[in-house]
Amino acid sequence: MASTTAPGRSPLLTDLNLGEAPSLPYLRGIELFRQDTAARAVFFIASGSVKLSRLQPDGRQLIAAVRSAGDVLGAAPVMCRRPHPLTAITMTHCQLVRIEGEKFLDHVRNDPKMMAEAFRSLGSETVDYAIRLSKLACLSARQDLVAMLNGMLLDAGLAPTERNVRLQFSMRRYEIAESMGITPQHLSRLLKQLERDGLIRQEKGWIKISDPDKLRRLS
Repeated sequence: MASTTAPGRSPLLTDLNLGEAPSLPYLRGIELFRQDTAARAVFFIASGSVKLSRLQPDGRQLIAAVRSAGDVLGAAPVMCRRPHPLTAITMTHCQLVRIEGEKFLDHVRNDPKMMAEAFRSLGSETVDYAIRLSKLACLSARQDLVAMLNGMLLDAGLAPTERNVRLQFSMRRYEIAESMGITPQHLSRLLKQLERDGLIRQEKGWIKISDPDKLRRLS
């Protein structure tokens, strides 16, 4: 059966049966919740991007994930009644639906369909984090960057034969470096390497890829 979920609306939010739950605007740079604080609400992203990060004991910030339209934030700690393991900050102007934690839990307890969707969502999130950690452990920084660019190509929904594609990072360069576990200077060197190898060209904040298929074959 085809999904009836509206674009940018999580199936989990649809299962809340709250009708058109209002989404509210959030400016860039707004902290939705902070690591090690009590989880009191669940957020559903209708549009925009949110950065999830963790501050390490040595002061370094690790970017765990970037979430976008259709994703759910804060459900796991609310369901487990544990503090937030990550900090969530809006990266762009966002439209978010905020549901109080207890209200969310009441629906999960009383609606088997929603409970199943909640577990599916949490399972998917766990797999995403596991993949991210394995990449940090196993891939070289160059491979990680190529994988990121290929992920952007995939998200853009391009035709296999399309050439001369222009992409723009949703994160700032220093945030990309943090998410890869490298310095901004090393990221700049890697981008210049890819440029020298004829894989990309940097143009005023954009990344131009003349032959996306050539980049895909490196993954």
